[in-house]
Amino acid sequence: MPEERNLHTRALAGANARWQRDKKPVEERFWAKVQKTETCWLWTAFRNKAGYGVFGLEHHVHGQQGKNILAPRQAWILTYGPIPEGQYILHNCDNPSCVRPDHLRLGTLSENTRDMYAKGRGGDRRSLGEDNGNHVLTDRQVDLIRQLYPRLSQEKLADLTGASVSQVRNIIKGRQRSG
Repeated sequence: MPEERNLHTRALAGANARWQRDKKPVEERFWAKVQKTETCWLWTAFRNKAGYGVFGLEHHVHGQQGKNILAPRQAWILTYGPIPEGQYILHNCDNPSCVRPDHLRLGTLSENTRDMYAKGRGGDRRSLGEDNGNHVLTDRQVDLIRQLYPRLSQEKLADLTGASVSQVRNIIKGRQRSG
């Protein structure tokens, strides 16, 4: 077993040494992953579930996570400098995979949220309860939780309805499915 561990450690050290030797500047690595079109500059590497590009600032070593940043943020930093604290990068073009600097702007979280709803990407705020396509519990189950608590514990109510304990707690405290 110690021999196996030693081989593994040496292999990791060798891979890290090769990465250090062949490492290119961040700016060069970043822009190499961009396809420039007439309109947007599209991120061609990994994208998260929301469609935003993810750029690795540091090397991933086996067993350790490297440092990642959203590609639009990195495009802003490379072009304009640091992002002020509390500021977000918003898209003028409404394309999450776009990293074209003149399509990006600084904004607050509330501006970003307002923009999201104004452009119809935030879902319908009025879609509550069973009207929401992502609902887990029926309105009847929610009513049952409220009626049976505190006679039954949150754990029992979760088992009875198929909800998680935290979801039951949030319903009881009025943080979910109010009304």
